[in-house]
Amino acid sequence: MLGKIFKRFRKIDDDIIIAHASPLAVPTLIGVVGDVHGCATLAAKLIDKLRDSHPDIKLLFVGDYIDRGEESRQVIELLMGMPEVTCLMGNHERMCLDFLAEPEERGGRWLRNGGLQTVASYGVTGSQTELTKMRDALALAMATKSSTGWPSGHSTQNLEIYMLSMLAPILRGRSKNREKSL
Repeated sequence: MLGKIFKRFRKIDDDIIIAHASPLAVPTLIGVVGDVHGCATLAAKLIDKLRDSHPDIKLLFVGDYIDRGEESRQVIELLMGMPEVTCLMGNHERMCLDFLAEPEERGGRWLRNGGLQTVASYGVTGSQTELTKMRDALALAMATKSSTGWPSGHSTQNLEIYMLSMLAPILRGRSKNREKSL
């Protein structure tokens, strides 16, 4: 049984396996990438390999861009710089957004599951006993280290709203029309 399943996959190299003989008629090849977990350098290499071997490939990222790895900020920047890809939210992005909205109630869980690496990737340090201060510092660092900068007129009381709006394009895809193109 497993032999039949694995015969449907073709190995391009050590890092890339492509499914073929798909039961669905897909007009274009779709590359599905998940669990990047703060590894921007490896993600960029994978994207390059996929595009080199299949220039017309559509890329779908299925979540867990941040946490655990040391390059979470770089992963977010990489994906924000690629408006042609579709990105879905994973549980690690959800935990981050929960932390930004309710740091005292939700922060411990996120930080235990790799959030500390994300915080560090933005140059933020702090005590886990002062989660609101850590949240504010992270949100400010995310805003000032992003290419869009901190929006005028926003106060620290609106940081989580700003962060939701800043992350929304990569977490929900950039347009409804692109969903149709996949």
